[in-house]
Parts: sequence; C-alpha cells; structure tokens
Amino acid sequence: MAVEKRVLPSGRVRWLARWYDPSGKPRAKSFDTKRDAATHLSHVRSQIGTGTWIDPKRGEVTLRSVWGQFESDALVHVRPTTRRNYRAWVIHANALMDWPVNRIGHSDIQRWVASLSSAHGPETVRAAYRVVSLVLDYAVRTGHIHINPAKGCRLPPRITSEKRSLTMAQVTALAAALGPQGHDHVLVMALAGLRWSEVAGLRHQDIDTEQALIHVRQGATEASGNIVVGPPKSKASVRTIAIPQTLNAALSHRIALIDNPTRDTLVFPNTRGTYDRVAAWRKRCHWNAVVADLDLAPLTPHSLRHTYASLARAAGADVRLLQVQMGHADPGMTLRVYSHLFPSEGDKIAAALDALLTTPKPTTPVLTAD
Repeated sequence: MAVEKRVLPSGRVRWLARWYDPSGKPRAKSFDTKRDAATHLSHVRSQIGTGTWIDPKRGEVTLRSVWGQFESDALVHVRPTTRRNYRAWVIHANALMDWPVNRIGHSDIQRWVASLSSAHGPETVRAAYRVVSLVLDYAVRTGHIHINPAKGCRLPPRITSEKRSLTMAQVTALAAALGPQGHDHVLVMALAGLRWSEVAGLRHQDIDTEQALIHVRQGATEASGNIVVGPPKSKASVRTIAIPQTLNAALSHRIALIDNPTRDTLVFPNTRGTYDRVAAWRKRCHWNAVVADLDLAPLTPHSLRHTYASLARAAGADVRLLQVQMGHADPGMTLRVYSHLFPSEGDKIAAALDALLTTPKPTTPVLTAD
C-alpha cells in the first residue's frame, strides 16, 4: 500500500492511493490531497484485515438484478405460496429496482416507505418492505454492499382487528345449513382448528378414530392456479390434535362411506376425487347464501379456525396448549393473533393480589402461666 504523487498535464496535483485487494489484484484511487489518500488506505487496510472489504464495482448491480439472484438462490426451498407472495410484494418496490444497490441509502428506503404508505395499507407496506429488506440482506451476504440500508426504518403500525369467531350454537347451525357438502368441513375447521389447506390434504391415514386424533402431516395449497401438495405451513404445523367426540363421530361416519379406502384416500376430496379448492367448495355448498341467511356475515372459512381458538379458550385452554394445537411456532405468535381471548388474565391477577392483601394474618396465641 502506498500513496503516490501525480502531476497532471494541467499542472494539477493528485494523490494516488495504491493497494492490492484480497485476490492480489492491484487497485488505485485518486484524491485531491495526500491526507485523503492516506485516510482511504487506512480504511482499506482495516477492511482487508477484518475481511469486510468489498469491490465497489460489485455494488453497481441494480436491486432488480440482486432480486433475481435472491429469487433463484434463496427462494428455492420456500413454499410456492410464499414465493408467489414475494413476487407480488416486490412489485411495489419498482421505484427502487433500477438503482445500483450501493447507491440506495437509508433515507431512500424511508422515503419509499412513506410514498408507499400514501397509496396502500399498512400490511401491504410492511410486506413489501420486508421483501426489500430480505433482498438487501442477501446483497450483504453476497458481498455487494456492507450494510443493509433498510434496517431501522419506521413502518406504519399494524391495524389490529378482532378475529371473527362463532359460538358453538352458531357452528352447529352453520354445519347443518350447509348440508352434506359442508357439514363435516365446518366441524373439522371449527372443532380442530385446521386451515383449509390442511383439510384439503387430509388422508385416511391421518384420522385415528379409535384414539379420536387427527394427525396433520400435509397440506394442499393453491398457488398461481395450481394445487401444490406438501408439508404443512411450518414445522410446528405438523401436529397431532385431540378432537371432541362430536367431530370424531362425524369423521368415522364419513370414512365408513368410502368404498375400499387406502391410506392415501382423501377424506375431503372434490367431486372428481382429487384435492379440493376452497372457492369451488364455497360455491358447491352455497357458502355465501347460507352465511347471509344465518346472519353470520362477514364470515370466511378461515374464521372457523379462529372459532376453534375462541371455543378452546372458553373451555379452559391456556396459551401453550393453543399454540401446539393450532400449529404456531411459538406462544408469542398465539398471543399476538389471539390476545383478545385472554382479557381476563389481568383481572385474575389483580383479584388474587387483593385476596392476599385482605386475608387477615394469623395471630400467635399468647401463652400465660396458670
């Protein structure tokens, strides 16, 4: 590493910082002053010593180019629905996609978030930001930039809304009104908490009617118009659920009607015997009309999963049990999604403390001589 003086034909003096990068390739950069050149060399020496030096030219690739690499490398093993969602969300970052990644600063990301927030809701903004941040994290890992400029941006707050759920009487009425096309579907979602993809993927081998258990081992998810069959949403979603006898009896009856079932026979197939789609099922069982007639609108099939959480909580299930039964990765997720089901916990603690304060202390008897 060295600093060399250069006199241009115009007579102007420039100072050239020279060094070798980690691969042994000679590098040089000119400065107006010797001090600036020396400072740069000191900075480069430190980066090479710590292994953090990056060729500036690597950062000249666009965010769009890095996204392409990220999609082909980092999204290979994610669920098709996740990949589809990422593609939909990254479209909102078009304003940044043709920027060189080393020119994108924290303030640029913050301005983009603010602009996006003026046209879209908080969840869309947060989802788009998350994808951009993941791509920039990838750019750091692949040596295009030093740090992720998206870190620490202020995002619009989430809009929390109470999850729609039914009472047991409403569940029974809805199941009955939907008839044979929808009765058992309603029960397995409302009394076992299954997602639609998990219902569609249930096979004969997944139902243990003797022990009254459902083993959730696969899901049939619709992605870009196709049904993709594979493991459930997450590792935690692979679970065994104890079911009430009402549901167990319904499933036992349903399975008994299947001619010569094999282990892989679907329990809830469509009319052609293959994996069902939620839109097609809703149409077959006249979901919208029935829900309107029962004055339950707005209600979606996913609301029945929320119903399971509400009914289980009313039956005394704590957050840990709900987490396991619903297939959440950790109790914190369950609390974030279903915190409204635990409003009385603080009251119980307060009442217990009051009881301690008001309980009279035992008195020690005074012994007297006879």
